[in-house]
Amino acid sequence: MITTIAKRAIDDTLMYSESIAKVQWDDVLSADIVFIGIFTFNAQRGYEIAQYIKQNSSATVVIGGMHTSLNYSEAVHHCDYVLLGEADESVIDFIRALNSDEVVDFPGVAYLNKDADDVHLIHTGNRTPPQNIDTIPDYDLLYNYDRMASYNTVWAQVHASRGCPHSCDYCAIIRHLGRGIRTRSVASVIEDIEQTIAYHNRRFLGIVPRANKIVWLTDDNFFADRKWAISVLNAIIDSDITAPFSTQARYEIGFDSEMLTLLKKAGFVEIVFGIEFLENESFDQFNKHCSYDEIIKAIQNTQAHGLEVRGLFILGADNHTVGVGQKNRQLRYRAQYQGRFNTVNVFYPLNTCL
Repeated sequence: MITTIAKRAIDDTLMYSESIAKVQWDDVLSADIVFIGIFTFNAQRGYEIAQYIKQNSSATVVIGGMHTSLNYSEAVHHCDYVLLGEADESVIDFIRALNSDEVVDFPGVAYLNKDADDVHLIHTGNRTPPQNIDTIPDYDLLYNYDRMASYNTVWAQVHASRGCPHSCDYCAIIRHLGRGIRTRSVASVIEDIEQTIAYHNRRFLGIVPRANKIVWLTDDNFFADRKWAISVLNAIIDSDITAPFSTQARYEIGFDSEMLTLLKKAGFVEIVFGIEFLENESFDQFNKHCSYDEIIKAIQNTQAHGLEVRGLFILGADNHTVGVGQKNRQLRYRAQYQGRFNTVNVFYPLNTCL
């Protein structure tokens, strides 16, 4: 999405992803500005790439993403600038400032002041999160993605809202995207879904039809704004969209029979529950207001509406001991949920690069 926005200011803009294709380094090293987005799991690799570009080109290197926004004092040692938070607006401000030889002093930037005798960190202040998030990504700007789009391992994705109103202590979403929900317009979401389906509805090697038709709404909690979510679901129902959908939610959605009925009618086949823990003690410790028994009931009611459940879990709470994985298996037996797989995250220090 940021690449799509950046192209509005610089037409010669392209995105590379090492998970999609080999990076064309001759092209990258000839760029004037290189933006690198990283999460904690690939931070070390991101820093390596940044250092390589700095050593082998004259490009201005800018790093952004959740990891660097929360650890900018670490990231500034590997690049020229760090863009903090969401870059929908700041990426344009940065390009304009650099092209005009202006000082980069607008809110949402961190960097090392290397001009003075004493090198010190500059933080220009926090930036107000963007309210207009209706940009529809141009998939053709991701190098070689058009060839990957026909693979069944690639899920078509649409992100329709940002933020979360809850206060779970383990989650970085609040610090990065803010407490509260910002939503895209319903029309923008529907158009994005339609374009995404059309783009990914390709034949493998031009011969075999794509089997994986699922569209994943990647919002952290699609139902946080209930009225808006109902509007999106009704718009899907009223459209010609027939794809199967998956999305993420807190367990409370399992008690909302009206919403579950709409989900089924709109073509949803799976709800990804952020279950996180299996012990009430852990729920209390990390300020997630639920209980084990409520989780079971939510799963069962979701299944009763014809929807599959996939569980998201966290290992590494202070009270976790050897055998916590067995508890996870026991939950599957008790709830009898048929999710395709579980996703498990492991706690590690926030300022750690793996």
